[in-house]
Amino acid sequence: MNNNMENQENKIKQGIYDSLLEKKEGVIRGKRINYVMVGVVILVAIDAVLLSLSLLFLGILCLILISFIIFFINRVPLGKISEPTQEEIKLGAKNVLEVRVKELQERKRLISECEAEIEALKKLIN
Repeated sequence: MNNNMENQENKIKQGIYDSLLEKKEGVIRGKRINYVMVGVVILVAIDAVLLSLSLLFLGILCLILISFIIFFINRVPLGKISEPTQEEIKLGAKNVLEVRVKELQERKRLISECEAEIEALKKLIN
């Protein structure tokens, strides 16, 4: 009977010990899993930050490249620009003179019309 009681006590103690050990191992396993998950989350966050920074840097580089391309396109003439020849200068001067002559003829016509109106008004007054 005494032996049976000791057996039961040992079983109870062993059960309590096993349950405590399971709880302890579960907590340890849980902590390991949590540490792994926290590590994964931290690595993903660091990766996202680095990716966004690299994309930002890449965007800035693209903007700088585009601005340099536009700058050099505006600076470098697309075709060969040559000095005008004597014929082109004479033709341009002739065109300018023709326009000026037409303007002067128009002014002369307006002046003659005004003089005619002045003469008509003088006749009306007298």
